[in-house]
Amino acid sequence: MALTKVTSGVRTLGTGEVATANMATDPTNASNLASGAVPVGQLTTIPGANVTGTIPLAALGNAPATDTSVIENNIALLAFQVAANASLAKFGMVDSAVDTFTDTSGIDTGNSTNATPNGGVIGGGGLAANTALLIHPTGSNSATSFTSDDTTGHTMTGGNAVEISTSQVKFSPNSVVHSGNSSQTLSAPHSSDFVLGSGDFTIELWMRPHNMSSGFSAGSTNVLVSHGTSNAAADFNWYYAWYTGDEFVFKYSDGSTITEVFSGGTTNPTNNTYQHVAVVRNGSDMKFYKDGVQIGTTKTVSFTTASTSKALNIMPDFDWDTNWVGYIDELRISKEARWTGSSFSVPTEEYDATAAADYTIVSNTHTAEDTATTADLVFLLETVGTVTLGTDIKAYVSRNGNANYSAALTLVDEGDWGTNKKIIVARGIDISSLAGTTAMRYKITSHNQSESKQCKVHGVSLGWS
Repeated sequence: MALTKVTSGVRTLGTGEVATANMATDPTNASNLASGAVPVGQLTTIPGANVTGTIPLAALGNAPATDTSVIENNIALLAFQVAANASLAKFGMVDSAVDTFTDTSGIDTGNSTNATPNGGVIGGGGLAANTALLIHPTGSNSATSFTSDDTTGHTMTGGNAVEISTSQVKFSPNSVVHSGNSSQTLSAPHSSDFVLGSGDFTIELWMRPHNMSSGFSAGSTNVLVSHGTSNAAADFNWYYAWYTGDEFVFKYSDGSTITEVFSGGTTNPTNNTYQHVAVVRNGSDMKFYKDGVQIGTTKTVSFTTASTSKALNIMPDFDWDTNWVGYIDELRISKEARWTGSSFSVPTEEYDATAAADYTIVSNTHTAEDTATTADLVFLLETVGTVTLGTDIKAYVSRNGNANYSAALTLVDEGDWGTNKKIIVARGIDISSLAGTTAMRYKITSHNQSESKQCKVHGVSLGWS
């Protein structure tokens, strides 16, 4: 006769003595059940508080696997924070290691290329090739002399109410203010960097005129930047100016003749507002821009500028009708045509002072306690432009020191940790077939670095099991 209720204290039943269909009503003593006697579906009714002993594993069926990746990510990010807060370049844990790149420790510089840490990042930078001059002035308020932020280190000297200002800036912290004195100047000694010759070039800056009106009436020329200090053909190279308030002009000398190229079109200055202005030569084409939009039509040019030995001047005091009053910021001269279309996106931040370059990061060796067969990699990546994982940034792991690396890992974007900052992971990397056993390393390489595409690595966590 089948029992319909079993309570604690009942004798131990043998296999088959209790019908499994009836166990759902009150199976309070699971420890006395024979292996496999209760269907998995009925185990949900066992009151957890009354269960004694253990339930055979076979009776549980196929339990779903636990996904611990979120926990692992948080552990890695916590390790990054601990290392950074403690000013540690390396932070070692059991079966994992973190590098935060606060100094050269943890990076094998002998096996790395262009991988010197700078300000907590590896790589990056925004100074494009062929930059002849870059001014986003650094220094104290009212300073009249400073070094330009480029690879050549041109020294700019002001004076006569031309000085660094912190009151009106396009990009923090400084700009250069011109107060309207007739003898004002901001200059740098002559350099071959400023000789444009017959090649391509781009001259650009942000300018903020201050309550100017008469300087933009008919016949007036407000020179923005020039190479040369007088308007004589033999002593003059070129200048770029805002002319009459309606158009721009690029004026040049070939050593004997002075020629003017006007933008045409109509544009008016906007007082007390920064605007981006540029002139670009691309082969035989010359274009003028304001705030990224072409002014007038493309001009056809063919010339070679003279090679004067005179200084470079910003807002100089010759060949004008009105003193310039206002601010300039982020002036750049390039021996390259930066923009060639009818429009472009104007810069949204200042150009960095170090060139972007491809690099390789190779960690020191971290010794595993036992033969590692699986690895996990997490790194923090800051990007500029559109970066493709596996193409512009690649990663590898090794258990044989700086040799026998895996194939490039499949990298996954697992979310943001800040603006343009990503958490990049590669989970469950099978390294059982790699040479070696316990000498753990990672390698990260960047590719296609440029002014518009940058991969800045802020930290790497390597784990193994």
